This record gives sequence, structure tokens and C-alpha cells, in this order.
Amino acid sequence: MAYFLFTLIGCCFLFANPLIAILFFILSLQPLFRLMERRGQPFSHKAYLLLCLVFIGTGLFSISMLGMVYIGMGILHIFFAINTWLSYQQMKIDQREDNEE
Repeated sequence: MAYFLFTLIGCCFLFANPLIAILFFILSLQPLFRLMERRGQPFSHKAYLLLCLVFIGTGLFSISMLGMVYIGMGILHIFFAINTWLSYQQMKIDQREDNEE
């Protein structure tokens, strides 16, 4: 549901403010990763690391822009980067436990 919400908001902002639209499109990737993880078909470990780096980069870029909307988006991107990093760490732990059995 969140995936479609972020994508829809990104489409609405596409012609008014393309930068915010791109930030929303990037935000829509995290719920997609969580959905695939819950289905039992997670993306590779490298994809999680790449997504985490993208969130950190766009978060720092957004915070450096002027305006409350950009700062709020930057904080949300940093929060999603932390969430993605924790998911990556949990995947590594689960994989290690599966290899021990």
C-alpha cells in the first residue's frame, strides 16, 4: 500500500516539482523491498546495501537544500536508510543461522 502511495504522490509532483517527485519515487523502493522480503523472495544483499547508500545520499542531498519540505524528506530518507540497514543485518543473521543447521 505504501509503495503505491509514494508512487502516486511522485506522479502528482512530477510536473510541479520534479526533484520532490524523484525523492518520492526513491522512497517507494523501500516498501517494495519489505514486501518482497515478507513474501520470502528478498533481493540480494548487494541490493540492500545499494538502496541504503542511495537513501543516505539522497537524504544528505535533501537536507542540504533549503526548505522545510526538503529537510523533512531528508530526515525520512535517513530513517529509511537505517531501516534498510537493519533489514540487511537481519538477513545476514538469518542466513548465518540457516548455514549452521
